[in-house]
Amino acid sequence: GSLTSLTIHGCHAVNDEALEELTVSFARLEQVRFFPDSWRGVGTATTEGVQLMVDRLPLRGLALSSQNPMEVTFDGRVLMRSLSLFAPLSNAALTAERCNGWRCLSYLWLGPHKLMQRGVGAECGIDDEGIDFIASACTLLQDLTVASFHLTDASVDSCVRRLRELRRLRLSGAITDECFQLLRSVAKQPRLESFSLWFSGVTPAALEQARWDMPWTYFDVELE
Repeated sequence: GSLTSLTIHGCHAVNDEALEELTVSFARLEQVRFFPDSWRGVGTATTEGVQLMVDRLPLRGLALSSQNPMEVTFDGRVLMRSLSLFAPLSNAALTAERCNGWRCLSYLWLGPHKLMQRGVGAECGIDDEGIDFIASACTLLQDLTVASFHLTDASVDSCVRRLRELRRLRLSGAITDECFQLLRSVAKQPRLESFSLWFSGVTPAALEQARWDMPWTYFDVELE
């Protein structure tokens, strides 16, 4: 078929067989986005199913949810612009070999979506080391979300110091009031349009001060 873009909201139960059929039927697909819904099964797509699609299609954008971990390799021929893997990922998914095709990304979401069963952060093992790799490999990012309970203020530091084009940042984990000081202190920091934290350790007083000090940033923070 001649279809080049496919987006389905409220999509559930995507498996490897469905991905293979899609790949065979629509060889010109450049954008595939399956967004999860709020209550049904997440899906069982695996690394093998997603890898087949990545290897055969000229993808520039991909969004997919799964209950399974993924370690997909994007080689240098795949110049992705937008990537969302709503899955229980780990740092093993972020090696240089696997992420070689990420260098052109402007949008990246890693980890479970809030609408998925058990929600943001569930079973995702990405930590500060993983964020540091992302900040090194994906220097053109404008929008970054990592939904993991294992992040600390060091992740915020890596992002604001190394991602010079960043405009929107969403993180979760053991992030404290120190993150606001990092935003204030970084010389020539990117002027974030939006800074979101899930399950943070931020206090109301520090959040209120940050809003006063940095009015150009919209703060969407779940307080302690």
